[in-house]
Amino acid sequence: MQYEAEFLKIAVVDDEPLWQQKTVDVIEKKYGLDAPHIDRYSSGRELLDRNTYYDILFMDIEMEGLDGFETAKRYQKQYEYAKIAMLTSHTELSRRGYVVNAFRYIDKACMEAEITEALSAVRKAKEKERCIEVNIVGLGTMPILIKDIIYVNMNRRNILIHTRKGDFISSCTMHEMEDLVKGCGFYRSHRSYLINLDETINYEGMNIIMSDGTKAYLSKDKQSEFKEKLLARKFEMANG
Repeated sequence: MQYEAEFLKIAVVDDEPLWQQKTVDVIEKKYGLDAPHIDRYSSGRELLDRNTYYDILFMDIEMEGLDGFETAKRYQKQYEYAKIAMLTSHTELSRRGYVVNAFRYIDKACMEAEITEALSAVRKAKEKERCIEVNIVGLGTMPILIKDIIYVNMNRRNILIHTRKGDFISSCTMHEMEDLVKGCGFYRSHRSYLINLDETINYEGMNIIMSDGTKAYLSKDKQSEFKEKLLARKFEMANG
């Protein structure tokens, strides 16, 4: 399942009507007839008073009253998973970015390409943030965040789902797991292993080093394909 425009909640926060409209125009151009509704705010205070979650906000840095940095800090305290893309005509201001965990800094002089890239990146991030429901032995059906899965491997008649939050034994088959995480950056490196390419750090011969230091197996006849898939995934995630 891909998260298209209608699944994204988007807001533009800019106290200059001209730039606010230009930002909206770029977003609508990307999606065409499938463009989502875009909420607009003319100040940081207006946004904060609304108490509404957005998947991504395009926020001007230089606003009267609460500037973009202060607005972002306050918004993130309530909605930590929201992505905030800071807009500016003065790129030197992005050096102050340490005060907020901004998703992107966008130069208004070339905003079309940069906003388009940011929207693509948010869609990919959102896809990873969805849950799958898996039957866990002894616990019944449980939701598991896709991004928390490091790898899956066969464990006798069951499978072991190795995640950031621990290991879970499931009665699902490997083929069923492949279907559940399809399109989310997973690769069948071995008949017994399904790995998260985003959690892959390195590989040594037939061992794949994962982000938590554990190792997954790589079939000898899949080494070339694995390298291609890994490079393609890294490029995809870096370039939206």
